[in-house]
Amino acid sequence: MNVGEQLKNLREQHNMSREELAQQMNVSRQAVYKWETNKGYPDMDNLIRLSELYKVTLDELIKSSSTLQPKVDNKDSLIKKDISEFNLEGDGNSFFRYGLMCSVGSLGGLSIPILKGEVNLSIIFPFVIALIAGFLLLKSKAIRWDEIKLKNVKWVSRIVMAYLSVPFSFFSISIIQKDSVNFFSLYYLLFIIFIALALYIYLRRLYIKHLY
Repeated sequence: MNVGEQLKNLREQHNMSREELAQQMNVSRQAVYKWETNKGYPDMDNLIRLSELYKVTLDELIKSSSTLQPKVDNKDSLIKKDISEFNLEGDGNSFFRYGLMCSVGSLGGLSIPILKGEVNLSIIFPFVIALIAGFLLLKSKAIRWDEIKLKNVKWVSRIVMAYLSVPFSFFSISIIQKDSVNFFSLYYLLFIIFIALALYIYLRRLYIKHLY
């Protein structure tokens, strides 16, 4: 019996539907479905909550799983790995965190030319690289997508749209300073809006892709 079958049997023994379990665990029904079909695995916190809910030990909960047992046996090493510094090999979590930071953080820096009224490549080049790096990091197959990451992507996609206030503010300041509309700033503002929309769509597609 694999871990998915074990979790399904325990749920059915307690006369619970997937919806009821999802509510008690504060996760989506899709997450419960993935656990029980071996398309995803509960993290350590959820494993502990499941063992308490079903009144079984962690060992009993995953004793038939060859994939989860090593993860539980090496809980300390997993925690240390999760908080370790970013490296090229990555553990999935690092790729995810730095991917989001690079993608969203670059928007503010790329907005600087709106205020200046001209492009200074030495200023925007690092932010262009950061934006590209963010896209590539978030595409990494090493990322272990779970409920928490999906919620983060959902909220960050909304923050991206709110972040458009930065270039709009820069454009307003530019008009006040020069007492006229700089058409370069206007066109560049439209460019930043396009970049933000592209990033928003990309994050939403990531969310939908890994939700099911």
